[in-house]
Amino acid sequence: MHKPPRRFVFGCLVFFVGLPWWACSSSQQQVTFSAFVRGASKAKRRLAYPVLFGPNSHTGAQTEILSLLWTGSPDPDSRFVWNRWEIQTEEHAAPAISQDGQQLYVGGSSQRLSCMATRTGKHCWTRTIQGRLAAPPYTHKEVVFVGTTSGMIYAIHRKTGKTKWKYQAEGEILSEMAYVEGDKETSPTLLATTGNDQLYALHAENGKLLWRHKHESSTETTLSVRGQSPPTVHKDKVYTGFSDGTLGAFQVGDGSVVWQKSLRQQERFMDIDAPVVIRGAYLYAVSYNTGLHALRLQDGQKLWTYAIQGAGPPTFHEDKLYLSNSEGRVVCLYALSGNKIWEQRYKKAGAFSSIIATPTYLFLSGNRNGLYVLRRDGGHLVQALRLSRGISAPPVVFGQRLFVFANSGFVFGFSMGLERNIRFSTEE
Repeated sequence: MHKPPRRFVFGCLVFFVGLPWWACSSSQQQVTFSAFVRGASKAKRRLAYPVLFGPNSHTGAQTEILSLLWTGSPDPDSRFVWNRWEIQTEEHAAPAISQDGQQLYVGGSSQRLSCMATRTGKHCWTRTIQGRLAAPPYTHKEVVFVGTTSGMIYAIHRKTGKTKWKYQAEGEILSEMAYVEGDKETSPTLLATTGNDQLYALHAENGKLLWRHKHESSTETTLSVRGQSPPTVHKDKVYTGFSDGTLGAFQVGDGSVVWQKSLRQQERFMDIDAPVVIRGAYLYAVSYNTGLHALRLQDGQKLWTYAIQGAGPPTFHEDKLYLSNSEGRVVCLYALSGNKIWEQRYKKAGAFSSIIATPTYLFLSGNRNGLYVLRRDGGHLVQALRLSRGISAPPVVFGQRLFVFANSGFVFGFSMGLERNIRFSTEE
């Protein structure tokens, strides 16, 4: 019988022994947070524990602002399995917190919605939904409103997870919905925008359609960024943006147009996908390609523009606003004039989420690395928590607790405690 050459045998041995080792080894790469779920061994839990990195790497110390309280998966039947060749999805839907701060509602690409306790991460209930969540749920009293990429809008009892009503819209729900309280003349209204430039107003109690506005594009180009500006309610009007760069104001009661303003300056990627922000007598809207626009709230008259591509919605603190974009840039401007105060760039962060501002710090997520804590007065890095798959969804805060839904499919709860020096990894 013919024997195979020794080189062939040795090559097969190296391949079958070395390949599993290479696939399972982290090899000094970014490490995923620990997910303490059933089926995860101690070794996998250690592999998945958070890696802290930040300034002063030569001393091995940084300031701790966030401390990890718990980790968990929205899917109670999940298993922690790490696969180098797995197709990785981004989770863009931030968690929603009940008004009493006791429950956290999470959903993403798994086509499930879960209720978790904010203190422990324990599951309260999990249910299936039709379509994926690309936008955070909206909570109001005893109801959770959820919109999916299949166009289905649900009203769900927050304690039981049972459906109160549902409505099929014509288009993906890619942004958060808004709720308007009713009065003697108007019904309680749920407002939602879809990816095909439609604005829906539904009766919040039974899901019946009250009115719908379908925007007619002013341009023939079809090249745009996937996303949709959510409805922003101010008094008796609702404001939203469309894929052709048009910003509109509508009456909440009947959907009639108050005014429309085009922010289009180019023929490509002129979408207004970020939330419209209202501050005093001014309105701030972001166009993907042209940047941040400040307009007069009354009539939409443009006041100034700050050029930045791929930016999210502005976050305000006192007389300043903060912007982040898809290139890892963070910018601070004067809110009234648009003049720049400072700018920082973190290349390894990837695309930044929207920002949460406190009197001292800025909190935001990066879809390549993880969670970042920056100084508000200069944008310098204070603390960072690294995840191998990053975080695309923005963080949410309730009281002294912060929550994020990572691209790995796990939720993390943090305490926003006092500053103290800790040890951290020098990985960059």
